[in-house]
Amino acid sequence: MIFLNNFIQIFELINSAKQISIFTHEKPDGDAIGSSLAFLLFLRKIKKNVNSFYIDEIPHSSNLILLTKNLSFIDSYNEEYNSTSKEHIANSDLIFILDVNNKKRISKPFNYVTNGVENSLGKQNAKIVIIDHHQMPEEFADYIYVDVDTTSTCEIIYKLIWSYSYFEKNNQLENTLSEVNDKSKKLNFADNSYLNYVDYDIAISLYNGIITDTGNFKYQRTDSEVLNIASNLLEFGFDLVETHKIIFESLSFNKYQLKLLVQNQTEFLFNNNVAISYVTKKDFENTNTSMIDGEGFSSMPLEIEGINISILIREDLNNLNKDANNNLKIYRVSYRSFGETNIQKMALNFGGGGHKNASGSTFEAEDITVVIDQIKNYINTNYKFE
Repeated sequence: MIFLNNFIQIFELINSAKQISIFTHEKPDGDAIGSSLAFLLFLRKIKKNVNSFYIDEIPHSSNLILLTKNLSFIDSYNEEYNSTSKEHIANSDLIFILDVNNKKRISKPFNYVTNGVENSLGKQNAKIVIIDHHQMPEEFADYIYVDVDTTSTCEIIYKLIWSYSYFEKNNQLENTLSEVNDKSKKLNFADNSYLNYVDYDIAISLYNGIITDTGNFKYQRTDSEVLNIASNLLEFGFDLVETHKIIFESLSFNKYQLKLLVQNQTEFLFNNNVAISYVTKKDFENTNTSMIDGEGFSSMPLEIEGINISILIREDLNNLNKDANNNLKIYRVSYRSFGETNIQKMALNFGGGGHKNASGSTFEAEDITVVIDQIKNYINTNYKFE
C-alpha cells in the first residue's frame, strides 16, 4: 500500500481508467454521501465512465438537498436486484473507497470487486484507492490518501477537484496534505480561480459533508482554511439558511418522538461526566423510525454542562448476525466527547475506530445490557474524572 501526499498519482489513475466504481461505508452519513456524490459528478464532468454505490439508507436531509438519485443502491439481501451494479463493479479497473478504511464497513459492494478474473475488460487487477480522514487504515488498498488533519472527506474531495484544475494550469502540484512542514509551499485552497470543475450540485454536496462532520462548524479541526473553503462553496448559490435548517433543525414527528425517547433513556454516570443512551429495535418500531433517524442524537448530552463523554447504543434493525448459530444481536455504538477527552481509544478497544472526539464500533451481544455493562466497565477502568 502506497501512502500519497498529493493527488498526482490519483489523477494518473483516473485518466487511464476505463471504468470506475466508488464505495463508501455502511450506514452512510452526510460526509459519506456528500463526498461520494461530489466525486461522482466531478468524474462525469471529465467524461469518465463511473458509478457510485451505497448500502443502507441515505440521510433524509441529503435526499432533500442533493442529487442522490445519481447514486446506485446495493441491496444487502437481494442479489437479483444488484445484477447491474455487480456487473459495473466487477468490470471496473479502478475502485475508490471514500470516508472509510475498513473492508468490513464497506460491506456488500466490496464483494463484487474482480481481481485477476476474466471479464469484459480482459484479465486485470482493479486498482484500489482509499481517500479518507480517519486514522489507522487497514492495508488492503494499492494507494491511500489519508489526511487526518482535515474536517471531512468532503474537504479532501474539494481539494482534489481544486488540485485537478491547478495541475492542469501549472503542470505541478506540491504536497496537498493539511500538515506541510514548509509553510511557504502550502497551497492556497481558498483561491477560487481553480474551481472551474465545481458547479452548484458539487458545491452543495461538499458543503453538506463539511458541515455535518464539523457539527455545524463547532468541532475541533474547524479552522480558517475550511471556513474559507465553505465560503467559496456558498458562492455557487445555494441557500445557506435553508440548507442549515434542513440538516440540523428539521425533524419529522416520528423522529421527534424518537428523540424524546432517547432523552428519557439516558443514564448519567461517573458524577455526571458520562451519558449513555440507547435505542432498541422495539423503540424504532414503536415510533415508526429507522436506524438513520438516530443519527445525530449521540452528541445531544454534550450540550449539558459537565458532560465529557456521550454514548448512543442502537440495536441494528437488520440483525446482520442472523445466519450465525447463536442468538447474538448487533448493536451500533456512537461515541462522542468534548475537548481533550479521547474516546477513540475506547472505540478501538471494542473493534471500531474514528477520531479523538467522534468514533464508533459494533457489538454482538445477547442483550443491550451486556453492551452497556462492558462500556461502563471500560470507562471505570480507563478514564479519570474530576
